[in-house]
Amino acid sequence: METEKMRTHIENIIENTFKTIDEVYCNNREDETGTPCNSSNLIFPKYTSDGNRVSEQELRCIFIEEFNKSSNGYFYSIETPTQMRYSFSRESRNVIPQSYPKEKGKGRSGCIDLAIFNKDKKRCAIIEFKKAPCDAHEYAKDFLKLFSEPDSESGIILRYFICISDGITPIDDISNKITTKKCNINKEKSNKEYSFFEYNCYDDPDAIETNKNHSLYFYSHKLCDSKEDEYAIICFEKQKITLRSNDHHYPSRN
Repeated sequence: METEKMRTHIENIIENTFKTIDEVYCNNREDETGTPCNSSNLIFPKYTSDGNRVSEQELRCIFIEEFNKSSNGYFYSIETPTQMRYSFSRESRNVIPQSYPKEKGKGRSGCIDLAIFNKDKKRCAIIEFKKAPCDAHEYAKDFLKLFSEPDSESGIILRYFICISDGITPIDDISNKITTKKCNINKEKSNKEYSFFEYNCYDDPDAIETNKNHSLYFYSHKLCDSKEDEYAIICFEKQKITLRSNDHHYPSRN
């Protein structure tokens, strides 16, 4: 019951975040005149090469603002240290991401963009934010962390991947980018269920196999175009990441 209550609460925050970031994007840009957005004091800054920056930082800031408007007694932290240890690069070169238990002494602790804690100050949700398009390795790192982190002693930890874009649809970008030797594309779609890439990354015997019981909630938003919003449940089965649903609406609106 508590998990479902938290999931509904987070979903409402995500929906409000997408509405607010649209208002900010349309009205709060550096050096542009016009009526400012009343929902947030955040501004989209300009690059020296012209054009406004759109990044996961703005997304995370607005999510936190919306969280604080209705925290319901919950807490949060940013850049939260992971429970597992990870290996993402070696000698300044990207490698297939892998996760390790602490006792193996390999890898190092990573960070989760944002964690939510219940009233007992126990982790109950972890969130990664992303702006599409981005590098395939960045997607792979976030998925591995979200799938690998253990549940807490107090119960199930909810896992979220929240993405914005000012161009390409995020799911399309992910499936187009995961093309490394051990991550093979499968673009075959069947109704509202399809696998969009395989993720075979365990070539180190000390690495752990990702927990197949974990599900990841995926939400994406194309700026100023709510019709392109996507919601999906991503499952991990037999080293393959699969979307169980791909709906242009949120589950509470079913």
